[in-house]
Amino acid sequence: MVYNENTPHFYNKSGKETFMSNILFSVFPNENFIDMSLYQFGWEQCQPSHSYGPAARNHYLFHYVISGTGTLMADDTSGITQTYSVKSGQGFMIFPQQITTYIADQKLPWEYVWIEFDGLRVKEILELAGLTKSAPIYHAHSKEMREVLKEEMLYIARNPEQPPFHLIGHLYLFMDALTRSCTREQTNSAGRLRDFYIHEAIAFIEQNFQNDISVEDIAEVCGLNRSYFGKIFKETLGRSPQEFLMNYRMVKATELLKLTQRPEVISFAGGMPAPELFPVEEMKKVSVAVLEEQGQVALQYTTTEGYAPLREKIADRMNTKLKTNVKADDILITSGSQQGLDFAGKVFIDEGDVILCESPSYMGALNAMKAYQPKFIEIPTDNDGMIMEELEKVLATTDRVKMIYVIPDFQNPSGRTWPMERRLKFMEIINKYEIPVIEDNPYGELRFDGEFLPSLKSLDTKGLVIFLGTFSKIFCPGYRLGWTCAAPEILNKFNICKQGADLQASTISQMEVNKFMDMFDLDAHVEKIKACYAKRRDVMMKAMEEEFPDSVEFTHPQGGLFTWVILPEGINAGEMAKKCLEKDVAYVPGESFYPNGGVYNTCRLNYSNMPEDKIVEGIKRMAEVIKEELAEHAK
Repeated sequence: MVYNENTPHFYNKSGKETFMSNILFSVFPNENFIDMSLYQFGWEQCQPSHSYGPAARNHYLFHYVISGTGTLMADDTSGITQTYSVKSGQGFMIFPQQITTYIADQKLPWEYVWIEFDGLRVKEILELAGLTKSAPIYHAHSKEMREVLKEEMLYIARNPEQPPFHLIGHLYLFMDALTRSCTREQTNSAGRLRDFYIHEAIAFIEQNFQNDISVEDIAEVCGLNRSYFGKIFKETLGRSPQEFLMNYRMVKATELLKLTQRPEVISFAGGMPAPELFPVEEMKKVSVAVLEEQGQVALQYTTTEGYAPLREKIADRMNTKLKTNVKADDILITSGSQQGLDFAGKVFIDEGDVILCESPSYMGALNAMKAYQPKFIEIPTDNDGMIMEELEKVLATTDRVKMIYVIPDFQNPSGRTWPMERRLKFMEIINKYEIPVIEDNPYGELRFDGEFLPSLKSLDTKGLVIFLGTFSKIFCPGYRLGWTCAAPEILNKFNICKQGADLQASTISQMEVNKFMDMFDLDAHVEKIKACYAKRRDVMMKAMEEEFPDSVEFTHPQGGLFTWVILPEGINAGEMAKKCLEKDVAYVPGESFYPNGGVYNTCRLNYSNMPEDKIVEGIKRMAEVIKEELAEHAK
């Protein structure tokens, strides 16, 4: 397909306009850019009255109107919806989590090009351009730079096949044109000095993020006191130095996970189920049955709450397995339980609010919630999970606690499970303080040893517990189906979030999972999974007992996917991970699981995804590196 420079339309090589000629859409393939990164981009010639929204996005989204007109409705900084008319030569900026709707004119619909982006320098750039939630409309002072901006956006939209660095280069050129077309030349020596300090700080973090560094250390490198450094850092980048450091470590942990996907690597890093256990043949039959019996329904929209028969089955399953007393109306189907974590942040958290969590805790939850700029307070744990006396101390002395996040069963990352007495004590405490609780339960059905324990939700008498479940660990993660179970007043708020995010989970995915449960035995499938994982756990435990030095501690999970390793003090698990990767063994350093950082001698190992022989070999290689580290540390 080729672009005709004289018109807004796309044509095939014979010159005839194609059916899909009114839209281009691409997803950026690489997210390993910190300062600025692309996410999606495209071009569209809209039909009359074509609308998008209401919706909220996770990143910044800029539209430039090439021709035509339209209307933008967007919440300002006070949350009040404002309406703007936008015409050719103008643009509009949409900010993360801002609820917007935009509509093409009925008589003169707009043609626009758009880019979705994010990064550490974006806030600074938009401030220079004068774009805010309350002033989202782009007006150019320079027509020349406006044309440059348009051409850079069109270039990115037309060339998605170019290498990531190439496209990021054009993103920088777009940003340059954006600021230069909006602002007049000015000299700011103070700004240049501030940029120097921030550059020095970021360079120090990049070189030392795996070491035990503090905000004081970073400020000292810049020659500034901690208070002033923190002030200019947040003003420039939109987040505190501590938030930046935590985010940077999480980004690096994610990059490490991507490296582990090489076929020669024995990976204990991911949290992925064993793919050989997926019911592929059964799902072929299920898919055919759904399409033959209810094809039109399966391919249509459904309600935001989700497919009713599946919600019924989920409620029944929770009542049987987890001792709850819930009904289908208490269930919202989500796009994986991860979406429920994001909604929890949206519903409960404002900037500066406090979230309590286990120490350590699931990094995916921390990532989802940190977007809402909370303060995390970690509650100490032991081999039986969260220590209740410590929890009560914090609740008695801390203001603005808005949520408690926990995984009581086979916790990620530690593999620990709360005994019954702690569950009862926990519910006693939260009932006293009436704090909402997120009970994340992705692994609860994967118990290998002992008896099933009641969920926190089953003990909830005040509607304080929001239960998050998922099919990812007991069925197929690729369907991206989870659910939230909560009291009506809370579930209604999650419903609103769902409408703004994606309207509903996939109809056909919901119907296929429901049909599988009609045609086959999900309990039998779960038992097969448990038998496999229990054997792999036992193999890993035995190998660690035989190969690891006595000074290395690790948990003995009763179920789930993970064990937690505690190395001797002074051994940096992040640095050691690089050496293990040289031997083609990967794991996740534990520091990323502490929201406030500061713990460097732990790591998480997954046993569900590797066959037994590779588990044994991987532990042997890892043990060699540990022994080398201990010998080096003893010098």
